[in-house]
Parts: sequence; structure tokens; C-alpha cells
Amino acid sequence: MNQRIAKVIAQNGHCSRRQAEALINEGKVFLNNHKVLECATFVKAGDTIRIDRKTIQVDFKSIASREIKLFMMNKPINTICTEIDEVDRQRQTVTSLIPKKLGRLIMIGRLDYNSEGLLLFTNDGHFAEFLMHPRTELKRLYKVRITSQLSDEDVKKLEIGLKIKHESYRPIKVIERKGKKEAKNSWVMLELTEGKNREIRKAMEHLGHEVSRLVRVAYADLALGAIPKGELVEIHPELYKELVEKFKEDKK
Repeated sequence: MNQRIAKVIAQNGHCSRRQAEALINEGKVFLNNHKVLECATFVKAGDTIRIDRKTIQVDFKSIASREIKLFMMNKPINTICTEIDEVDRQRQTVTSLIPKKLGRLIMIGRLDYNSEGLLLFTNDGHFAEFLMHPRTELKRLYKVRITSQLSDEDVKKLEIGLKIKHESYRPIKVIERKGKKEAKNSWVMLELTEGKNREIRKAMEHLGHEVSRLVRVAYADLALGAIPKGELVEIHPELYKELVEKFKEDKK
């Protein structure tokens, strides 16, 4: 059995398949001591893949039998969702908050630097891609504080779907609005099924509102709960059993 090298890298939990393809294009992936030049390269059992100091021995049996693990972090603000920040900035990264004993984990989606709340991580690259892909339509729930009030007309526009600078956004469901009419700030609970880059902030800005705080509180049926800021906890397999079953069915 042969498989594409990017797929095998993802299955081994090094990164997502797209990230693996980017590493290949950057010339950072070697197969049996030869630099990989094309993403379409196939590997077989017994091959050796090297990425920087990481070595992967291709073993399809161990991949198939490995248990999928899922972790949840309460991301604090002023942390960046990347492994290494730009040289001239050196901001704290969320990966620096992961205990080294857990090894390399793959982030499922992102939150921007000034946002906080629920971040998911897994040891399986394909499972990560499944949870992030728009076709799965998994709900993401956000508590958002804006420096104004969301009008009924704003709600209609959000729930129809916006088009901002030639980019279309799926409908955003407004679950709840809190705040007195005369108050400067108000809270809204928003539900998304896609989550493009800075989608909520762009949507609010488009409608004339400024976001002063943004917290993701749930992803699919997994809620943040009372996890302290900056901490990572392993989720009990029973809590995401259905997601794994859907993932395995999707692969067939």
C-alpha cells in the first residue's frame, strides 16, 4: 500500500496535510535522505521521512491502530496561534503553553491574537482537517462584546450572510443579545459553521460595530467550561466519540 507523503505526515500528527504540503514546497521534507520535490510523491511501509529534526518511520499498521486524542485549551489574549512568531515580534505562542511531554499536537482552527477561549488540539492531522472543513458544518459558539448595540436589521443581515470586499460569508446566527439600549457596550452570542479568518471582527466592522472582546465558548458539542486561562486538558474520549465516528465514516 502506497500513500501520498503529505497524508502520511498528517496521519503521524506532525501537522495538517496542507501544512505538510507547504513544508514540501519549502524544501524541508526528505524521503529516504532525498529532498521531496513534489507533493504528489508516494511513500511505502518502511520508508523514512525527515522534517528538520523529526523522523517518521512509515508504518501503516501503527497509524491505523493509533487512538485519536483530543485536547482543549483556554487561550488567553495576547497569544498567537502559530509555532514561531516573526523574528522581530517574538510574541507568546499557544504551542509554548503545551506541556512538552505531550509531543507535537495539531491545532484545530485558530483564534487571532486579541481573541480568547476554546482551542482544540489533536494528535491526528486528518481528524484535525475533518473538524475544520466547512462541509462538516460544526458549530462554533462565540461570546462577543461590541461597543454599541446590534440592531434588528443587523441581525437580519448576519443571518442571511454577508459579502465583504468580494468575499462571501455564510450566515451567522445571533443566539442572544444582552445590554440596555442606553449602554455603550453590549454582549452578543454568535454561532458560526465555518469560521474564516477574523470573520466576526470583519462582520461587525462591516455593520459599523467595534469588537472589544471575543471569546470562543464552544466547538461542536464541546464547551470550554471552567478551564483556567492558558491551560490544556485532555478531553475524555466519550465526549467526542460521535465526532470520531463521523470522521471514520467520512473517510470511507
